Formats: sequence, C-alpha cells, structure tokens
Amino acid sequence: MDTRDLSRAALAGALALVAALGGAQAASAQSRALQSIKTVVIDPGHGGHNDGAQGHRGSVEKDLALAVAYAARDQLRRDYPDLRVVLTRNLDIDLSLPDRIHTAHMAEADLFLSLHMNSSTNLEAEGVEVFYLSTDKSMPMVTRGEGTWGQAFEDPDEGVPSGAMRHGTSGDALPRILLDLERARSHADSAVLAETLLEELRRACGGCRNRGVRQANFGVLRGSLVPSAVVEFGFISHPTEERRLIRDETHKRFAKAISRTVERMDAIFAAHEY
Repeated sequence: MDTRDLSRAALAGALALVAALGGAQAASAQSRALQSIKTVVIDPGHGGHNDGAQGHRGSVEKDLALAVAYAARDQLRRDYPDLRVVLTRNLDIDLSLPDRIHTAHMAEADLFLSLHMNSSTNLEAEGVEVFYLSTDKSMPMVTRGEGTWGQAFEDPDEGVPSGAMRHGTSGDALPRILLDLERARSHADSAVLAETLLEELRRACGGCRNRGVRQANFGVLRGSLVPSAVVEFGFISHPTEERRLIRDETHKRFAKAISRTVERMDAIFAAHEY
C-alpha cells in the first residue's frame, strides 16, 4: 500500500469515527435522563367485557385507550431509557378499579394517568379535557361503567391500600395526619399535572377544542396517593373527531404530549422543597 492509499484509509477511518460519534451524540440528545420521576403507570381505561364508549365508525374506547397506552409506553421508553413504564393492562382483559390503583401502588408510581375516549348523545360535542380528583366527597362517583367501587367513602382511609398506612398502626393519629398531608400534596400536584397535560395535548392535536381541566370524583383516582389524572382525548361519538382518534399518527402525537408532560413534571418535582 503506497502513501496515498494510507492517507485515503486514514481519512475513511476518521470519517467513520466522526459519523459514529455524531450518531452517539444524536442518540444521547434524543434520550434524556429524569431527575425525580422513576416510574409512570399508564391505565388504559375499560377492557374485557367493558367496551366503554363506541363510535359510529365501529371504534371502541377500550381498544383506542390501549393503542394510545402502547404508543405512550414506547415513546417514553425511547425518550427516557431509565424510566420504568407500567401498564395496568397489556391485553383486552377485565380489570377492576381497585386493581388499577393497586398496580400503581405496587409499582411505586410517581405519576398515574388513566386514558379514555369521550362520548355524548350530543353529536356536536368534541374536544379534549383532563380531570383530577375532586376533594368534595358529596360529588357523585364517576365510574364510567367500571364498577361501583368507592361509591361511599365513609372511612377516610377507604380506597387506600393496606401498605399505605406505613407510618404506624391504623389507629394512630400521626399516620393519619401524614397520610392527609400526602394526599394534599398529591392533590396539588395532580392539578398541575392536569393543566400541563392539557397544554401539551392541545399543542399536539393542532388546535382541537379545549374543554378545560375539571375536578371529578373518578373512582379510578379516589385511592391514588400519587399525582394522577384522567384524560379524555376526544369524542368518538363525533364523526369527524372519531376519524382523527382512530389514526395511528394521532396516537403518536398523544404519546409525545405525554412524554413532554412527564419531562415538565419531572422539572417541577425536582424543584420541590419537600
């Protein structure tokens, strides 16, 4: 091999190294590390015998919720390789409200998101909305056909898993006070989560109607001790909106919105002084 061949070989090697380093930097730029959030639990609503809402084009809420959950799981794993993402159901199975909350607690979730599609007898109803738990126990329980668990909460610890009273025995005053403080903090963070998620979803869906952030007595949120929200991505009862909601591209947009929400909430949690 003469000098010119050696020079060409060296140049090729250098270019290959630059390309490899560039690819590694690009991959590093795409995946990010979170400071505070370690586990996100995503709850695809309904499932099994419980179809949820049905659209005029044959779409079924339980299937669309699971499709968005899959997309969100995959997006989060790409963006945050160290993040643990848990789905309450991976298949079309029956799952009770207590089991959904139990999954979140067993996974030691930092965020809990329950995914749904909306429906109305008013075919003009459309738009995205996000709910977080109402502290008004007189408000009727919203179970959306997923059972009647939690209809009455006479016991302030009802809906809380047995392991949650971890600061002492259930009869002590201190653990109850600490549990109330934990609930209050979680409720405040849930409000921020709901607002943040709605902002990102509206940005993702390109100006879809904003139905706002609301409080409701959702059974799936009642037992949660972590920041939690129920998201209604849109109305499958609305013919035009249903067409948008069944598309894979829409699911990917929602997934990116959820990923950006997780990143923003992580920054908020990292700034907390408690």
